[in-house]
Amino acid sequence: MKVALLKAKCITNLHIGTSGNVYGDIKSEVEKDAVLATPIMPSSGIKGAFRDFWRANGTTGTSVTIFGSDAEEENQNRKGNCKFLSGQLMFRPMRVSKGDRAYCLVTTPELLQVMINTIDSFQIKLNLQSAKSAEDFEKALNDIKKELNENIGQVVAGIVNKDDHAIMEVEGYDVKEIQNEENILYKILLEISDGVPVVIMRTDFFRMIDLPIIARNYLKDGKSTNLWYEEFVPHQSYFYFPVLWEKEEAEVFSDFIKKISKQPIAFGGNNSVGYGYCTITPMNKE
Repeated sequence: MKVALLKAKCITNLHIGTSGNVYGDIKSEVEKDAVLATPIMPSSGIKGAFRDFWRANGTTGTSVTIFGSDAEEENQNRKGNCKFLSGQLMFRPMRVSKGDRAYCLVTTPELLQVMINTIDSFQIKLNLQSAKSAEDFEKALNDIKKELNENIGQVVAGIVNKDDHAIMEVEGYDVKEIQNEENILYKILLEISDGVPVVIMRTDFFRMIDLPIIARNYLKDGKSTNLWYEEFVPHQSYFYFPVLWEKEEAEVFSDFIKKISKQPIAFGGNNSVGYGYCTITPMNKE
């Protein structure tokens, strides 16, 4: 079995939504993980977005091989060779309320641990200079967890990149710099984040900072007939997800990974108003 670990960076706002809360103000919420309560990219949505892209830009003759046949296609009943897993949140941008950056990327120890478990479960070899395996990643994370736990009374977050940028507050919460210069976690995360400073925040504070919302309106004959509020994942967020290839024709899989990495792909809804465009980057060695 071949496995590709793909990184999706949102270059526009993303909305993959649910029916919302009937009793709340937000009528169109972002779909979230049932355990972590963080935004996800559902596997069905990932497959659909890639299939639409492939049919428009790829080799149509390999579409059934990769994705399988559609239900409406006659005389076709084939499963695709490609298996798509749901995308988990890796980083979420947040406002730097005190410091010399407009924003930074924020994650939690739990989100990083889930990522490490995924890498370990599928035996993925990372294409990173600072870490080659899940063991390297986890060892560095454990040191950071210890420091956050030891200062649980006053520390809200540990700043990862302390060399180039001073970040004192994120969304109004104090940030403490991690002092262990030998820890390689900040190097790993900076490599993944393309150099944008990363803050590791305690989960309890991370959950208190809501996703942004926007007011949407439906006009009929110039009059408002339906005003509602929609939650979205802000641009500059990062997700990751494994893609599995379990059968022969490995060259088709390699070609598929190369082509989806060349230009942005639209995920979720509201594509007509610019939502959902993400760049795709492989994180593993072939």
